[in-house]
This record gives sequence, C-alpha cells and structure tokens, in this order.
Amino acid sequence: MIDLTKYYDYALTMQAAYALLDTPNTSIEDILREESTSKFTLTQAQEFVARFNTVDHFANDNTGFSATLFRDAENNNQAVLAIRGTEPSQVVGPDGAADLEIIKEKRGRIYF
Repeated sequence: MIDLTKYYDYALTMQAAYALLDTPNTSIEDILREESTSKFTLTQAQEFVARFNTVDHFANDNTGFSATLFRDAENNNQAVLAIRGTEPSQVVGPDGAADLEIIKEKRGRIYF
C-alpha cells in the first residue's frame, strides 16, 4: 500500500533543497519561506524545522547542482538526501546553459 504521508515528507525535503540554506544571519524558517526559492508556508516551515535537521548543504556549483542532507528526527534520525533540479529562475542562466550542454553532448547518442 502506498503511504502518501511519506511522499509528502519527501516532497518537503525536495522543496527545502531549493532553499539557500547557507544564507548568513537568517533563520532556517525564514529561508524556507523565501518566495523565490522554496516557498514554504509559515506552518510548513515551522513543522519542517521541528522535524528535519540540516546535516550538510552543497550550494549551487557552476553547473547548478545543489543537494542537502537532512536527518528526520521523527524517523530514527533517518538520513534523507535531497537533490534538487534546475532553478526555474536560472533556466537561461548558468543552470540552463549546463542543461543545454548536456543535451548537446547526448544528442548524437539518442536513437528513436
């Protein structure tokens, strides 16, 4: 049986991976509520901070890669690795350029 609660929990960690968790002098709750990144509601941010601890955060590199390792305090401190996709605001920026380069490299190897 599918446990929709687990899907919701993992969706929250995925969305939190978009947050700029290395922002200095800002609470994690406020970072999660940032409109341009993770867009959590106040309640979602409060519940997330109470449940998940940030273990490590690898911020954007020049290809747009970013990932965050969380610990789930309600689930025996299970590690949850959240790897995010391209930031929508940067589709034409560095992330978009990296995506296009990958497509260009792979184009000759795809057969239909």
